[in-house]
Amino acid sequence: MSEGFYFPLNLIKIDYLTENAAPVLHQFLFLHQKFENMAKTTLKLFPNQLKACKKTGKIPIYARIYHHGKKADKRLIQSITPDELTHWNEVVQRINISGHKVNKILNKVADSFDDFITTNSFELSTFSADYIRDIIFNHSKKTETTAVGYIKDYLDNYIINSRDLTEGTKKNYKTAYNHCKRFCEINNLLTLPISKFDVLIANKFHQYLLNEYEIDCKRAMLKVTATGRIKQLRTIFNKAIDENIIIKNPFKSIKNTNFSKPRIRLNIAQIKTIFKIDLTDMPVLEIYRDLFIFSVVTGLSYSDVMSLSKDKVFINKLDLFLSILRTKTLQVTEMYFPKIALEIFKKYRDNKECKIKGTLLPKRSNQKINIHLKIIALKCEITTNVTFHLARYSFRSVLKEAGIVETLERKTLMGHSTRNDIDAVYHNVTAEHLLEAKRKIDNFIDNQILND
Repeated sequence: MSEGFYFPLNLIKIDYLTENAAPVLHQFLFLHQKFENMAKTTLKLFPNQLKACKKTGKIPIYARIYHHGKKADKRLIQSITPDELTHWNEVVQRINISGHKVNKILNKVADSFDDFITTNSFELSTFSADYIRDIIFNHSKKTETTAVGYIKDYLDNYIINSRDLTEGTKKNYKTAYNHCKRFCEINNLLTLPISKFDVLIANKFHQYLLNEYEIDCKRAMLKVTATGRIKQLRTIFNKAIDENIIIKNPFKSIKNTNFSKPRIRLNIAQIKTIFKIDLTDMPVLEIYRDLFIFSVVTGLSYSDVMSLSKDKVFINKLDLFLSILRTKTLQVTEMYFPKIALEIFKKYRDNKECKIKGTLLPKRSNQKINIHLKIIALKCEITTNVTFHLARYSFRSVLKEAGIVETLERKTLMGHSTRNDIDAVYHNVTAEHLLEAKRKIDNFIDNQILND
């Protein structure tokens, strides 16, 4: 009989094998071969000769759990001598010696296995081979890692201190963990073992993300945002599969929604109105308009604008040049500043606040900027919800209207990744390309925005 051939021990308990048992065994083997493929979870007991003690020659007995194509081994404390090995019967997985103490122990192991299979027959698909082995050999279920605990450990070990992930990615993983933890708190699932976190719970969590909860003042997520949180948890549960903690990913069946709603952008007429609006009656608004216009013509985000300092820009032989890592994505943004941006720099060159803080532009909170931008929008009779981030979206429109159509140039100016662009392998964006882009932006602003 081949080493891999075995049968469920719950069908037979033999302490001593005689020749008279052969017909019964042959009949059993015939039936077993017929239904062998139906057994998804089985136990095999065998002496492992590869682990024999070199000093004493004794051979340890191993228990092997087969479960859904995976296996988990456990070395028992029982060993047999080379002489006893000659009496080992591979069919019944016992020693053909009546009353042998090893047989009694192996029967107890088989009983524990049978009890587990019977008790958990409807939940076997949620367990891993390692988990079944640990339960059979008296490892308490309470020691199994909880779903929330495993996610937290993954966060601490693979995300927080990673040098390869951006701060934005780390923040998204933390958000996914916080939402999952709160969901488990609400549904009394904090102590739920990760092996019990099934598809039904995953779908319920997905609905939790998509709906409002007044108790927590939780707002409903957009589908694309919720998909991002599910994607992060799917990655974590895939790790649990690799570690043989679970065998199925409960988030695998949740469909991805990878598209966002169309971004709102200001049209050229609205941008022109903001450029030219008279603010002499409310001079306090000038700073906020200047910051917004600066972002419209450079495409820099709020955090990047607020962090601009003299050490991040330099004058080369061509013009004032910027090369920074975006705060959010750590992608490089490179450009020659358009003429209107240089004029805004010059306007605040002697600003006391800028001198004290060492920045090129006055610092204001994002919330405060957005409040004042809404006032400017009212004065301009713009009904669109104007926020500072809208300036970055509008910059994309400026690039298009200015005639900058080369994909790599646009991505370089906006700080987008070029990893998935085959053109990036064969084409580089040079300083001359960026200088030409600056000229196009300047011409567009002069002719289409500032020109009456």
